[in-house]
Amino acid sequence: MAILVFADQHNGTFPKSSLEAVSYAARLAQTTGTTCTALTTGPVEGDGGLGQAGAARLLVTDLKGQDSQQLTRLVLAAAEKEAAHIIIFSHDLMGKLVAPRVAARLGAGMVSGATALPAVSYGFVVRRHVFSGKAIADILADTEKKVITVTPNSEGIVMTGGAAQVESFSADLGEARTHVRETRTESNEHGIPLPEADLVVSAEIGRAHV
Repeated sequence: MAILVFADQHNGTFPKSSLEAVSYAARLAQTTGTTCTALTTGPVEGDGGLGQAGAARLLVTDLKGQDSQQLTRLVLAAAEKEAAHIIIFSHDLMGKLVAPRVAARLGAGMVSGATALPAVSYGFVVRRHVFSGKAIADILADTEKKVITVTPNSEGIVMTGGAAQVESFSADLGEARTHVRETRTESNEHGIPLPEADLVVSAEIGRAHV
C-alpha cells in the first residue's frame, strides 16, 4: 500500500508545484506509515529531484500529450499497481481536470485545494480555504480511498536528500481525444512564472479626487 502522487513536468523539469505535491505526499506517507510513489509522463533525467522531495519510487511513462482522459486512466492504472489508497495532485489545471475523474472512478472522497497536511489523529481531516479565501473549512474524508489536490505555496517543500527508484510504467490508455497544438506560459520579465516565484510584490496606486 502506498500514497500515489501525480507529478506534472515541463520539458523534463518539475515545477515548484509538483515538488510541493510530492513533499506533501511524502510527509503524509510518513505520518500514515506507508511510502510515497510519484508518477509522471515523458522523459526525465534521473528522478528529476523527486527523491529529494521525498518520493521513494518514480513511475515514468512515455505518454505524450495532455489528454485528461488518458491521464485519468494512467493514474488509475498506477494506483491499482501500487495499491494506493490516497492519491495526491497539485491544485493546478491538470489536477483540476484529472483528480475529479479519478475520484469518481474510484468512488473516493475528494478534497480540492488542501492547504495543510491532514489531521489523521482526528480521523482524516483536511483543511482548505472556502468563500474565496475568506474562511477555512476542515473536511472529514472518511472514505476508504481519498483524492486530494494541494494548493501551491501552501505547505512548501521539505527536502530529504534521498533518491527515488525509477521504473518504467505503461498501461492501456486508449486513444487521445484532446490534442494540444501549442502551449504558452505567461511569466514576468525575468522569465519566472508567478506561481513559481518565492516572493510576489504588488502595489495599487490610488488617485486623489478633489
